[in-house]
Amino acid sequence: MNIFLKAKHWQLFIFNFAIPFVLYFVAIIITIGLAVTQQINSPEFGLRMIPFYILIGLISAAVRYLWTWAAGIQLNKRLPEELQMNSIFFKICFFYPIVYVPLIILVVLTVIYPGSEFFPFGFLLLIPFHLFAIFCSFYCYYFVARVIKTNELGQHAYISDYIAEVFMIWFFFVGIWFLQPKINKMVSATDNLPIT
Repeated sequence: MNIFLKAKHWQLFIFNFAIPFVLYFVAIIITIGLAVTQQINSPEFGLRMIPFYILIGLISAAVRYLWTWAAGIQLNKRLPEELQMNSIFFKICFFYPIVYVPLIILVVLTVIYPGSEFFPFGFLLLIPFHLFAIFCSFYCYYFVARVIKTNELGQHAYISDYIAEVFMIWFFFVGIWFLQPKINKMVSATDNLPIT
């Protein structure tokens, strides 16, 4: 996982944002071009493109999630024991959305499948699970931001110290330009320490 901590900010930006953006743009242009030239005349073509769009999104999400894991776990381990945060709840919050999203997609596809009875109020039962997934994402932002700032300061960080980092992680495609150089410096500094 150190590869995500040692990667340069521009490398993470390319894999998290630039490549997926270009692939989405090209796919949309091809779809529009085929529709305008009437080489496709059925709405099913758009549906057949959905797995491609999902795959592009997964590439982007994988980079972000793996970076979050590496930053949260690996940087926390680099802290002195008295400064380390308990990572059990972070791990729960990290994995919950990963498990929740495929399950919710499966449930939604099952509910709206042709021939099944559609129960719109059944979706209301999913709201607490969805809200918890949102909470988990923000908790991961908080945890990673606090770990980064604690590493940077060398002492316990308070919310006023790392609120900017929370927003930089939330808006990852911009924040990575500021956060990753700090992380690179932390990792290279600890890697160069003599082994005792």
